[in-house]
Amino acid sequence: MRRRLKAAIPLARTTSATVHDRRATELPKGAIVAPIEVEDPYARGERITALTSVRDDPLGALWARHQIDDARFMAGRHWQKIYETAAIGDMRSIDLSRERIDGGVRATEPLNDRRVSAMAKLRSCRESLGTVGDSLVTDVLGRSLTLVEVAASRGLNSHRHLDFLGQRFRECLETLAVEFGYA
Repeated sequence: MRRRLKAAIPLARTTSATVHDRRATELPKGAIVAPIEVEDPYARGERITALTSVRDDPLGALWARHQIDDARFMAGRHWQKIYETAAIGDMRSIDLSRERIDGGVRATEPLNDRRVSAMAKLRSCRESLGTVGDSLVTDVLGRSLTLVEVAASRGLNSHRHLDFLGQRFRECLETLAVEFGYA
């Protein structure tokens, strides 16, 4: 008895007819996400909507809820990059495959030009924001605390105090947007 082979399906027909739905149908428990537009990795030049986690990102959460505009969001991200540069500089991980040498010369200076420049920018921002504003920005953007956590750490428990802190933080972001040229 002879077997017959099935006819081959033309490749062009299957690729044009098949559309893949890449949207997530289930999210992990306790997930806090926001939609963002990103480039489609499968189609050049097209954009798709993806979900990003904003659970540990107070600035991203404010932006996702449309409580701050794009200029304030970009200014906040800019401040965070400067803060990270000033805090860690050019820190590198330890290469365990290399032989350890006692009394060896450091590969990089602890205070390089990039780090000194970042520290100067932070000083300029501190002067523009004032002491309270700088402390608020450092707590929210540098330490990733929510406004509720900042209010609780300062002993401010009422809804009125929380509204004031939110307004003051948005004013600080506006000041940073002007400082960095986003507004």
